[in-house]
Amino acid sequence: MVGFLNKENNPARYHRHNMNRLVILGVGPQARVIPDLLSALSDWELVGFVDCRDERPCLVGDAAAYAVFDGSDFPETIARQTGIFRPLIALSRMGHRKEWIRKIGELGMDPATLIHPTAVLSRSAEIGRGCLICPGVIIGPGVKIGDHCIINSASTIDHDSVLEENVILAAGVHLPGFVRVGSGTFIGVGSCAVNHVTIGRDCLIGAGSVVTKDLLDGILAAGVPAKEIRKL
Repeated sequence: MVGFLNKENNPARYHRHNMNRLVILGVGPQARVIPDLLSALSDWELVGFVDCRDERPCLVGDAAAYAVFDGSDFPETIARQTGIFRPLIALSRMGHRKEWIRKIGELGMDPATLIHPTAVLSRSAEIGRGCLICPGVIIGPGVKIGDHCIINSASTIDHDSVLEENVILAAGVHLPGFVRVGSGTFIGVGSCAVNHVTIGRDCLIGAGSVVTKDLLDGILAAGVPAKEIRKL
């Protein structure tokens, strides 16, 4: 895992010393919540959103006040109009997320990490680049979160668990100690797991599931306990 913030950093101090323009990749529900989160972080300026043409627009309320750029304009036209900016991927579909992760990596861009001030992070937790940590999240000691992960509101990750790159936890997901989640996996709202389980790469875990045993790569699983439904 690479690109972690230093584990001694305080998230508020990290933001305070890094004034940046932000462009959000995505116009769907995940992107919609970010302007409200940014209202608690005084040192970020939201430039606008990028419509990547892979999801239904959901920019209502405060999110409707910002510019929407076409994906074909990224990054050159946007940079000419706004100056230097940092991207944050807020798409929900894993396939498209992987494409944009690769693209911004090839461009050498430095993705933004946003951490809401109500999130509670252990001093020994390590958070990757391009992550979004939403309100009410709790991240315990020894946790490692890879690049481009999204941890939605009120989710908890307990001690010594590992999320590889590009994992999304929906709202209210609870992972106990020593859980490992493979890259490209999405865990649905209200799901949880038991200690020491491994959830493979590129999995989809249905809402409200309870993962009680290891799951292999590339499967759809759901239920209490979670069972494999089919290969993805």
